[in-house]
Amino acid sequence: MAYTPLNRSAQRLGTDKETLQRFRQLRRIACLEEGGAEYLEDHQEYKAKFILYLQRERGFDALQIGKILAEQKPPYSAAGASLMPPAEGSD
Repeated sequence: MAYTPLNRSAQRLGTDKETLQRFRQLRRIACLEEGGAEYLEDHQEYKAKFILYLQRERGFDALQIGKILAEQKPPYSAAGASLMPPAEGSD
């Protein structure tokens, strides 16, 4: 298993460390903490990438993403994310 520092994973995913930490708080991904530093295992980075895709490209909110993740197992499929995106202005 390969582990990547959280800030480096964030860079590779085009996001910030705080976003990945929020995913962890929501229990969407799991991080390894060692010596005061946080790391993501490769499959967790893959999962974070899928979550970011659902947010950015498909416009899904946190509840919809939770439902998709509950219904799907790796490898995740964008085709399996069949929920309707939220209506404009309904946050």
